Amino acid sequence: RCHLAMKNRVMSANCSFRASALYFRASNELFLAGDSWAMGTEIGTDQEIRKQISTKGGFTPADLNVEKAVRALQVPNTASSVAMFVLDWGLIFAAAIGSWWLFSSQGVNAQSLAGYAAAVLIIGTRQKGIENLMHEGTHRGLSANRGLNEFMAVRLGGMWLAPEWRPSIERRDHVGGHHGHFGDPAYDFEFYGYRELGLGKLPAATPVESFKILFMVFLKTTYWRVYHSARSFLPLPRLLGLIAVLALLVWGGLLVPVILYWLVPFFALYMPMRYLAEVSEHMGLNPSSEFETTRNKLGWF
Repeated sequence: RCHLAMKNRVMSANCSFRASALYFRASNELFLAGDSWAMGTEIGTDQEIRKQISTKGGFTPADLNVEKAVRALQVPNTASSVAMFVLDWGLIFAAAIGSWWLFSSQGVNAQSLAGYAAAVLIIGTRQKGIENLMHEGTHRGLSANRGLNEFMAVRLGGMWLAPEWRPSIERRDHVGGHHGHFGDPAYDFEFYGYRELGLGKLPAATPVESFKILFMVFLKTTYWRVYHSARSFLPLPRLLGLIAVLALLVWGGLLVPVILYWLVPFFALYMPMRYLAEVSEHMGLNPSSEFETTRNKLGWF
Protein backbone atom coordinates (compact mmCIF):
# COMPACT_ATOMS: atom_id res chain seq x y z
CA ARG A 1 0.00 0.00 0.00
CA CYS A 2 2.81 2.40 0.84
CA HIS A 3 4.49 1.61 -2.47
CA LEU A 4 1.32 2.48 -4.40
CA ALA A 5 0.81 5.60 -2.31
CA MET A 6 4.33 6.72 -3.17
CA LYS A 7 3.66 6.27 -6.86
CA ASN A 8 0.49 8.36 -6.54
CA ARG A 9 2.25 10.88 -4.26
CA VAL A 10 -0.50 10.59 -1.64
CA MET A 11 0.47 9.17 1.74
CA SER A 12 0.26 9.73 5.45
CA ALA A 13 3.36 10.61 7.48
CA ASN A 14 3.47 7.07 8.86
CA CYS A 15 3.12 5.56 5.42
CA SER A 16 5.79 7.92 4.08
CA PHE A 17 8.20 6.78 6.78
CA ARG A 18 7.50 3.11 6.10
CA ALA A 19 7.80 3.57 2.35
CA SER A 20 11.12 5.40 2.74
CA ALA A 21 12.43 2.63 5.00
CA LEU A 22 11.37 -0.01 2.48
CA TYR A 23 12.94 1.98 -0.33
CA PHE A 24 16.27 2.35 1.47
CA ARG A 25 16.34 -1.35 2.33
CA ALA A 26 15.44 -2.36 -1.22
CA SER A 27 17.97 -0.02 -2.80
CA ASN A 28 20.71 -1.31 -0.51
CA GLU A 29 19.83 -4.89 -1.44
CA LEU A 30 19.83 -4.01 -5.13
CA PHE A 31 23.22 -2.33 -4.83
CA LEU A 32 24.75 -5.20 -2.87
CA ALA A 33 23.33 -7.69 -5.34
CA GLY A 34 25.28 -5.95 -8.07
CA ASP A 35 28.52 -5.89 -6.09
CA SER A 36 29.81 -9.28 -7.25
CA TRP A 37 29.42 -8.27 -10.89
CA ALA A 38 30.82 -4.78 -10.30
CA MET A 39 33.90 -6.22 -8.56
CA GLY A 40 34.57 -8.51 -11.51
CA THR A 41 33.59 -11.80 -9.87
CA GLU A 42 33.27 -14.66 -12.35
CA ILE A 43 29.58 -15.35 -12.91
CA GLY A 44 29.61 -18.25 -15.38
CA THR A 45 29.06 -18.80 -19.08
CA ASP A 46 28.61 -16.04 -21.63
CA GLN A 47 24.88 -16.77 -21.70
CA GLU A 48 24.63 -16.40 -17.93
CA ILE A 49 26.59 -13.14 -18.04
CA ARG A 50 24.28 -11.78 -20.73
CA LYS A 51 21.28 -12.76 -18.60
CA GLN A 52 22.74 -11.01 -15.56
CA ILE A 53 23.36 -7.86 -17.61
CA SER A 54 19.93 -7.83 -19.25
CA THR A 55 18.08 -8.19 -15.95
CA LYS A 56 19.83 -5.08 -14.59
CA GLY A 57 18.33 -2.95 -17.37
CA GLY A 58 19.98 0.00 -19.10
CA PHE A 59 22.29 -0.09 -22.11
CA THR A 60 24.84 -2.85 -22.54
CA PRO A 61 26.97 -3.48 -25.66
CA ALA A 62 25.57 -6.42 -27.62
CA ASP A 63 29.10 -7.72 -28.24
CA LEU A 64 30.34 -9.48 -25.12
CA ASN A 65 33.98 -8.68 -25.99
CA VAL A 66 33.13 -4.97 -26.08
CA GLU A 67 31.37 -5.33 -22.74
CA LYS A 68 34.45 -7.01 -21.23
CA ALA A 69 36.72 -4.29 -22.66
CA VAL A 70 34.51 -1.58 -21.12
CA ARG A 71 34.58 -3.37 -17.75
CA ALA A 72 38.38 -3.57 -17.92
CA LEU A 73 38.54 0.22 -18.30
CA GLN A 74 36.43 0.60 -15.14
CA VAL A 75 38.95 -1.05 -12.81
CA PRO A 76 39.82 1.54 -10.09
CA ASN A 77 43.36 2.95 -10.11
CA THR A 78 44.42 4.19 -6.68
CA ALA A 79 47.51 6.03 -7.93
CA SER A 80 45.48 7.97 -10.52
CA SER A 81 42.90 8.91 -7.89
CA VAL A 82 45.58 10.18 -5.50
CA ALA A 83 47.20 12.13 -8.35
CA MET A 84 43.89 13.82 -9.18
CA PHE A 85 43.30 14.84 -5.57
CA VAL A 86 46.86 16.20 -5.33
CA LEU A 87 46.37 18.14 -8.59
CA ASP A 88 43.05 19.67 -7.50
CA TRP A 89 44.24 20.66 -4.03
CA GLY A 90 47.57 21.85 -5.42
CA LEU A 91 45.84 24.19 -7.86
CA ILE A 92 43.57 25.50 -5.10
CA PHE A 93 46.47 26.35 -2.80
CA ALA A 94 48.59 27.77 -5.65
CA ALA A 95 45.76 30.06 -6.81
CA ALA A 96 45.01 31.24 -3.27
CA ILE A 97 48.66 31.90 -2.38
CA GLY A 98 49.31 33.69 -5.67
CA SER A 99 46.29 35.97 -5.31
CA TRP A 100 47.02 36.70 -1.64
CA TRP A 101 50.60 37.62 -2.57
CA LEU A 102 49.28 40.09 -5.17
CA PHE A 103 47.01 41.74 -2.60
CA SER A 104 49.82 41.85 -0.03
CA SER A 105 52.40 43.33 -2.38
CA GLN A 106 50.25 45.64 -4.51
CA GLY A 107 47.16 46.34 -2.47
CA VAL A 108 43.76 46.50 -4.11
CA ASN A 109 44.24 47.49 -7.75
CA ALA A 110 43.22 46.29 -11.20
CA GLN A 111 45.97 43.67 -11.33
CA SER A 112 45.29 42.17 -7.91
CA LEU A 113 41.53 42.13 -8.57
CA ALA A 114 42.11 40.36 -11.90
CA GLY A 115 44.33 37.88 -10.09
CA TYR A 116 41.60 37.31 -7.52
CA ALA A 117 38.99 36.71 -10.23
CA ALA A 118 41.31 34.14 -11.83
CA ALA A 119 41.84 32.49 -8.43
CA VAL A 120 38.07 32.24 -7.84
CA LEU A 121 37.66 30.65 -11.27
CA ILE A 122 40.41 28.09 -10.63
CA ILE A 123 39.34 27.28 -7.07
CA GLY A 124 35.62 27.01 -7.88
CA THR A 125 36.23 24.64 -10.79
CA ARG A 126 38.61 22.53 -8.71
CA GLN A 127 36.00 22.31 -5.97
CA LYS A 128 33.75 20.81 -8.64
CA GLY A 129 36.61 18.51 -9.64
CA ILE A 130 36.88 17.31 -6.04
CA GLU A 131 33.13 16.67 -6.00
CA ASN A 132 33.54 14.59 -9.16
CA LEU A 133 36.11 12.47 -7.31
CA MET A 134 33.72 12.16 -4.36
CA HIS A 135 31.15 10.82 -6.82
CA GLU A 136 33.67 8.31 -8.12
CA GLY A 137 34.06 7.19 -4.52
CA THR A 138 30.32 6.63 -4.33
CA HIS A 139 30.65 4.23 -7.27
CA ARG A 140 33.76 2.71 -5.62
CA GLY A 141 35.87 4.03 -8.49
CA LEU A 142 38.74 5.58 -6.51
CA SER A 143 40.38 2.40 -5.26
CA ALA A 144 39.79 -1.34 -5.28
CA ASN A 145 40.57 -1.21 -1.55
CA ARG A 146 37.20 -0.28 -0.06
CA GLY A 147 38.62 1.29 3.08
CA LEU A 148 40.98 3.47 1.04
CA ASN A 149 38.16 4.35 -1.35
CA GLU A 150 35.99 5.59 1.54
CA PHE A 151 38.91 7.43 3.17
CA MET A 152 39.78 9.38 0.02
CA ALA A 153 36.15 10.17 -0.79
CA VAL A 154 35.47 11.58 2.70
CA ARG A 155 38.79 12.88 4.05
CA LEU A 156 40.18 14.33 0.81
CA GLY A 157 36.85 15.55 -0.51
CA GLY A 158 33.53 15.28 1.27
CA MET A 159 34.39 16.74 4.66
CA TRP A 160 35.54 19.99 3.02
CA LEU A 161 32.57 20.47 0.68
CA ALA A 162 29.64 18.86 2.52
CA PRO A 163 30.48 17.87 6.11
CA GLU A 164 27.39 15.68 6.43
CA TRP A 165 28.10 13.74 3.20
CA ARG A 166 29.02 10.06 3.21
CA PRO A 167 29.35 7.70 0.20
CA SER A 168 26.98 5.24 1.87
CA ILE A 169 24.19 7.84 1.85
CA GLU A 170 24.65 8.63 -1.82
CA ARG A 171 24.89 4.95 -2.74
CA ARG A 172 21.49 4.39 -1.21
CA ASP A 173 19.78 7.32 -2.91
CA HIS A 174 21.78 7.85 -6.09
CA VAL A 175 23.08 4.42 -7.08
CA GLY A 176 20.20 2.35 -5.71
CA GLY A 177 17.39 4.75 -6.55
CA HIS A 178 18.47 6.93 -9.47
CA HIS A 179 20.75 4.56 -11.39
CA GLY A 180 18.94 1.38 -10.43
CA HIS A 181 15.45 2.71 -11.14
CA PHE A 182 15.88 5.69 -13.44
CA GLY A 183 12.57 7.38 -14.24
CA ASP A 184 10.55 5.26 -11.81
CA PRO A 185 8.57 7.67 -9.60
CA ALA A 186 8.43 5.11 -6.81
CA TYR A 187 12.22 4.95 -6.42
CA ASP A 188 13.99 7.66 -8.41
CA PHE A 189 13.59 10.48 -5.87
CA GLU A 190 16.53 12.36 -7.38
CA PHE A 191 14.94 12.75 -10.81
CA TYR A 192 11.39 13.37 -9.60
CA GLY A 193 12.58 15.50 -6.69
CA TYR A 194 14.04 18.03 -9.12
CA ARG A 195 10.89 17.91 -11.24
CA GLU A 196 8.64 18.56 -8.24
CA LEU A 197 10.80 21.50 -7.12
CA GLY A 198 9.71 23.21 -10.35
CA LEU A 199 12.06 21.91 -13.03
CA GLY A 200 9.29 19.70 -14.40
CA LYS A 201 7.88 22.91 -15.96
CA LEU A 202 10.90 23.22 -18.27
CA PRO A 203 11.14 24.22 -21.02
CA ALA A 204 8.95 27.24 -20.27
CA ALA A 205 7.27 29.42 -22.88
CA THR A 206 10.16 31.91 -22.97
CA PRO A 207 13.88 31.86 -22.03
CA VAL A 208 13.19 34.45 -19.32
CA GLU A 209 10.59 32.20 -17.67
CA SER A 210 12.94 29.23 -17.93
CA PHE A 211 15.74 31.22 -16.29
CA LYS A 212 13.40 32.29 -13.49
CA ILE A 213 12.46 28.66 -12.79
CA LEU A 214 16.10 27.58 -12.84
CA PHE A 215 17.13 30.43 -10.53
CA MET A 216 14.38 29.82 -7.96
CA VAL A 217 15.16 26.10 -7.78
CA PHE A 218 18.85 26.96 -7.43
CA LEU A 219 18.04 29.10 -4.39
CA LYS A 220 16.01 26.26 -2.86
CA THR A 221 18.72 23.63 -3.39
CA THR A 222 21.45 25.99 -2.14
CA TYR A 223 19.44 26.69 1.02
CA TRP A 224 18.95 22.93 1.50
CA ARG A 225 22.70 22.30 1.12
CA VAL A 226 23.68 25.04 3.60
CA TYR A 227 20.95 24.02 6.07
CA HIS A 228 22.02 20.38 6.18
CA SER A 229 25.71 21.27 6.39
CA ALA A 230 24.97 23.57 9.35
CA ARG A 231 22.86 20.90 11.06
CA SER A 232 25.75 18.44 10.82
CA PHE A 233 27.57 20.57 13.42
CA LEU A 234 24.73 20.46 15.98
CA PRO A 235 26.15 17.55 18.04
CA LEU A 236 28.05 19.25 20.86
CA PRO A 237 31.50 17.71 20.13
CA ARG A 238 31.35 18.85 16.50
CA LEU A 239 30.08 22.29 17.48
CA LEU A 240 32.92 22.75 19.95
CA GLY A 241 35.37 21.57 17.32
CA LEU A 242 34.02 24.11 14.83
CA ILE A 243 34.30 26.92 17.40
CA ALA A 244 37.89 25.88 18.14
CA VAL A 245 38.79 25.88 14.43
CA LEU A 246 37.23 29.32 13.92
CA ALA A 247 39.14 30.64 16.95
CA LEU A 248 42.41 29.30 15.51
CA LEU A 249 41.66 30.88 12.12
CA VAL A 250 41.01 34.26 13.76
CA TRP A 251 44.11 33.96 15.95
CA GLY A 252 46.28 33.01 12.96
CA GLY A 253 44.86 35.71 10.69
CA LEU A 254 43.49 33.11 8.26
CA LEU A 255 39.76 33.73 8.54
CA VAL A 256 39.70 36.31 5.73
CA PRO A 257 41.73 34.09 3.34
CA VAL A 258 39.36 31.17 4.05
CA ILE A 259 36.38 33.37 3.21
CA LEU A 260 38.03 34.82 0.08
CA TYR A 261 39.53 31.59 -1.26
CA TRP A 262 37.08 28.93 -0.15
CA LEU A 263 33.62 30.31 0.63
CA VAL A 264 33.42 32.90 -2.17
CA PRO A 265 34.40 30.38 -4.91
CA PHE A 266 32.11 27.83 -3.25
CA PHE A 267 28.98 29.99 -3.57
CA ALA A 268 29.91 32.09 -6.62
CA LEU A 269 31.12 29.30 -8.90
CA TYR A 270 31.02 25.78 -7.49
CA MET A 271 27.38 25.75 -6.39
CA PRO A 272 25.98 27.19 -9.66
CA MET A 273 28.27 24.86 -11.64
CA ARG A 274 27.20 21.70 -9.80
CA TYR A 275 23.55 22.74 -10.06
CA LEU A 276 23.72 23.33 -13.82
CA ALA A 277 25.66 20.09 -14.29
CA GLU A 278 22.99 18.12 -12.43
CA VAL A 279 19.90 19.65 -14.01
CA SER A 280 21.36 19.52 -17.53
CA GLU A 281 21.51 15.72 -17.36
CA HIS A 282 17.76 15.06 -17.39
CA MET A 283 15.65 18.22 -17.00
CA GLY A 284 13.62 19.89 -19.75
CA LEU A 285 13.09 16.57 -21.51
CA ASN A 286 9.95 14.47 -21.65
CA PRO A 287 10.38 11.39 -19.42
CA SER A 288 10.62 8.36 -21.67
CA SER A 289 13.58 6.03 -22.26
CA GLU A 290 16.93 6.58 -20.55
CA PHE A 291 18.34 7.80 -23.87
CA GLU A 292 15.63 10.33 -24.66
CA THR A 293 15.62 11.64 -21.08
CA THR A 294 19.40 12.07 -20.81
CA ARG A 295 21.83 14.61 -22.27
CA ASN A 296 25.53 14.20 -22.93
CA LYS A 297 26.97 17.11 -20.96
CA LEU A 298 30.60 16.55 -21.92
CA GLY A 299 32.28 19.56 -23.50
CA TRP A 300 34.71 22.39 -22.88
CA PHE A 301 32.14 24.51 -20.96
